[in-house]
Amino acid sequence: MWTSCATHGYITVTGHYITDEWDLKSCILATRRVEEADALVSIPMEFEIEYVCGLTTVNASNMTVAARATGFPHVRCFAHTLQLAVHDALKLNAIDNVIIHARKLVSYFSKSVLATQELEDVQKRLGRMVKHVVNDVTTRWNSVYFMFERLNELHASIVAVLHDDKFKKPKHLNLKDNQWLLEQLIVALKPLVSATEVLCSEELPTAAGVYPLVFALVTKHLIPSDLDTRIVADMKTTLADGLKSRLVTADF
Repeated sequence: MWTSCATHGYITVTGHYITDEWDLKSCILATRRVEEADALVSIPMEFEIEYVCGLTTVNASNMTVAARATGFPHVRCFAHTLQLAVHDALKLNAIDNVIIHARKLVSYFSKSVLATQELEDVQKRLGRMVKHVVNDVTTRWNSVYFMFERLNELHASIVAVLHDDKFKKPKHLNLKDNQWLLEQLIVALKPLVSATEVLCSEELPTAAGVYPLVFALVTKHLIPSDLDTRIVADMKTTLADGLKSRLVTADF
């Protein structure tokens, strides 16, 4: 489900099936305006699909209502469920402050040709592979992780550029106060990134992997440890609670 530039809602229905040779295939069946309430039923009928073993949608309430009206077995997209839980955790004040600060740093280098060039030159002088900052995307939570990861990789080079007096820059760009938390957040979020990548595979069926992944996350990776700071521990607890609450009410 997506929204056009003209703010019209659209829904795209994709079919997944197995051939007689047991090859997993997928294809886009059709795209319809959301105002066509029966699209989830009418599209399979148009293609004369006789058997639908399951229907997967995002967690939006309108999609859930539409899916239930079809009579098809309904499964909410776990990748979307995971994203919602992570978004809740990233809204915690301390973590949100790190995200805001990281975005300011990325924005500074993205908008400054001179600063970007100096960042490249510093990496070359340090004998490192030249890399650039990564912007996060609001609709993809793992882009926040990749933004954190790249800033952490470029930390020494970024500090060198920010301490160069020939560049004009706001004082708030210093990462010093947040660097320690950035490193811990990367470690804590890594298992969630791996889970997202596994569940977004288009070459293999992923439904059977949902509960093993959830079990591993909730009983191992999201259990606060004695080494975790209060901020990281709170994030893990919020994530685990978010997954549990959403899975209890989901149509699995």
